[in-house]
Amino acid sequence: MFYRLWLVNFGYSNSLSKPYGGSAYTGTYVVFLPFSRRFELSFNVPFVVANGTTDTKRGYRLDFGDLAVTARFLLRESEAFTDTFNLAVVNPTGHPDTGGRQMSIFPRYSFWYNPGGPWVVRGGTGVNIPLNKNDQRPVTGITPGGNPLFGESPLQTAYFADVAIGRYFRPHDVPFGDLVFYVNANIVVPFEDSQQGTYFGVGPGTRFQIAKDWYFLNYWEVPVVGPTPFVYQMQTAILKVF
Repeated sequence: MFYRLWLVNFGYSNSLSKPYGGSAYTGTYVVFLPFSRRFELSFNVPFVVANGTTDTKRGYRLDFGDLAVTARFLLRESEAFTDTFNLAVVNPTGHPDTGGRQMSIFPRYSFWYNPGGPWVVRGGTGVNIPLNKNDQRPVTGITPGGNPLFGESPLQTAYFADVAIGRYFRPHDVPFGDLVFYVNANIVVPFEDSQQGTYFGVGPGTRFQIAKDWYFLNYWEVPVVGPTPFVYQMQTAILKVF
């Protein structure tokens, strides 16, 4: 489950539930750098985050987002099961008007499991803990794990969990190699504001090989239960293994 790869991701969130409305756009560069068989670092670099503003003359604003650095530790690894402990540190390098300037730590447990045949299950659970929670401002954006971040000021501690079930349809060394389709579900439970409600979103995704060591990824999510920070969101990425 340790990777040596980078990817460029484009994110789109349709019809934000904010006073300025409109949609949000993100561009993110992510790189995974293993240092040993049991330790690696990943860097999540949101080079552009854009959404509307309440200033009708200004329209959309674009900013650099909050840089996240994650230390990943391999706990166990076998042919059918792998799990890791991850600790992300989010740095307040963004701007509040585009959901940035959040400082937090995000401890998370992740796993990958092959129950048999072409089937695969992956997921994880963790808690996002803001360190600047007294910063009074609206919040719009996504968490270090790519989940929706919703709500108004102040920032608050929240529990996150996700699980995906997928099936491979193509072998590796063929056109559209490693083709997999999956269904993913995300849940977000705020700890400090029971009136906010629990978020639950679900959606389909796919991944396949474009050419040697180059991959295409795509995922869609729709809020099903709880607050609706957007009508739907989409993530598309190009990935390179090195």
